[in-house]
Amino acid sequence: NQLYQYAVYEAIKQRYPEQRVLADISVFDDIDILNSGNGFSYGFGIDKFFDTKVEFASLDEIRKINYEIYYSQKERMLYPKWFMKKTVGSSIYAGIRARISPKYKLMRNNYITNKPAFSYNGDIFILNEGRDYYLSGLWQHLDYISRIEDELRDKLKYKISEELINNCIYNKILNTNSVSLHVRRGDYTNDRNNERHNICRIDYYKKAIRIARQKI
Repeated sequence: NQLYQYAVYEAIKQRYPEQRVLADISVFDDIDILNSGNGFSYGFGIDKFFDTKVEFASLDEIRKINYEIYYSQKERMLYPKWFMKKTVGSSIYAGIRARISPKYKLMRNNYITNKPAFSYNGDIFILNEGRDYYLSGLWQHLDYISRIEDELRDKLKYKISEELINNCIYNKILNTNSVSLHVRRGDYTNDRNNERHNICRIDYYKKAIRIARQKI
């Protein structure tokens, strides 16, 4: 998801070279709320794993242009998690506030999303450069990526660790016919997510390993 968002971040920067384009990673301030019941932890990883830079927006800058509901560090310590999880972001409560308050109504007019999921919104490339905009979504469509395909390949290069164990694995990958096995289970195995994403059963992975061993 972050890679799709990063692709749009770079596409916007290329389209509007005279404008400031900043990434909002404040969602990770509420990481304990987001991870509630998931059993895993995550965070912003683009600049951790890839040798590229991302310019971040401050909370004050975000609040100037985004109508969504945020909580300060003190508020996160004060309010119960269930309440914040229900109201944070572009919740129904943020929508009500935007209808009542002229300030948030104006900010919502400059709020652009790519809903429904996997859709393409070309409006982000014909924006009024005299206004501020807030883009929200995962932006999972190849037409965003195809605009800057070569630039993304150049920017998204893994950082090579100097640790001995990583170097050993890296050399093995280079010198053998390597196979990558990606297993996604965790929170996706609960009934709600599994119905949506149709996660593979354990037998699928075992069969894939058998086939790889037979052919390689």
